[in-house]
Parts: sequence; C-alpha cells; structure tokens
Amino acid sequence: MAVLHEDGSVDINVPGVGIHSRVASSSFQIEAEDDELVKLYVDFLTEEGYKPTVDSDGDVMFKKEGLLYYIFPERNDPQHFRIVLPNIWKIEDETERLQVLTACDFANSKTKVVKIFTTVKKNVWVSAELFVNKPEDFKPLFDRCISAIQTGVSHYTTKMTELRLTHALTSLTNSLTNSALTDLLTKMKENEGRSADV
Repeated sequence: MAVLHEDGSVDINVPGVGIHSRVASSSFQIEAEDDELVKLYVDFLTEEGYKPTVDSDGDVMFKKEGLLYYIFPERNDPQHFRIVLPNIWKIEDETERLQVLTACDFANSKTKVVKIFTTVKKNVWVSAELFVNKPEDFKPLFDRCISAIQTGVSHYTTKMTELRLTHALTSLTNSLTNSALTDLLTKMKENEGRSADV
C-alpha cells in the first residue's frame, strides 16, 4: 500500500520488506481510479477546512471535534461512499458483549443510513454508507452522514448506559437479596439452636 504526499512522492509499504519512505512519484504508480477517488476525498475535506491524511492502506483520515474518522475509498465500487468512526467502545467481557449487541441493534433501528457493529478485535465501529450516482455526489450529503453517525453514537451510548445501569441494579438487588437470605437463614439456625437447648 502507499501514502501519497503533496509533492507527488509516496511512502510504500512492501509486505515482508517494510516501508520505503518518499519514493519519487515516477517510480511507483497508484491505480488511476484509486488516485482520483482519494484525491476527490482529500480535496473535498481540505476545502471544508479539515486536514486529511492518507494511511498506508489508502484510506482517508480526518478529525472532527477530536474524533478520528475514515473515508474508505471503494476501489471496486466507487459509487459506494462510506465514512467510519472506529473504536467508539471497547468490549471488556462476555456480559458486556451481549449488552453491546443489544445497544447496536437498538441504535441501528433508530438511526437512518448508519451501521453500528462489532469487530473481531472486540471494538464497536460506526459507519454511514450511501450509494451515489457519481463518486462526487457524496459532497452535499457529507454533513448529513457525519450527523447520522453522531446520532447513532448517541442512541448507542444512551442504550449502553441504560443496560449497564440495569445490570448494576440487578446485581445489587441480587446481592442484597442474597445477603438478606443469608441473614434470615442464620437467624433461623440460631433459633433452632435455642429451641433444641430447651
């Protein structure tokens, strides 16, 4: 994979060899379609006041309100536009995974265009995905995609907070119930002991 720099040079990541930095653009060709798609996204984000960069996979990264978003150029389907906000939640254990799946399902049902999903690395990602006639047709919908992602995150975190609170209250209730039962059984045994002494 390659990272294209403004001066036309690229960083090349050669599998099994490593990264070759700032190779002259004439010595390495990025597929014309990929280059145009990446350039389209980078130019748009720059015009909108962002400071986009391109990672070693050719994905376009930018920050908004301190969060790192990605635009994944779809090399085989340039009419598919996808913005992703990765790693919004780390799944700690199996109990939490079940809560996460419930919250994802809830948020997906409440939010247009957005997909909230888990990854194999036990993280939660959020994406907004569209089909457009031409690759540049994403431009008037960009802000709405970001807004949809933010709405999806809000639905997700609200549901997770509710689920975690319910779980905590249930655990506390069970703990108190078990404690009360233990106290009751102890008192019953003490009373049995007194009855036997008489």
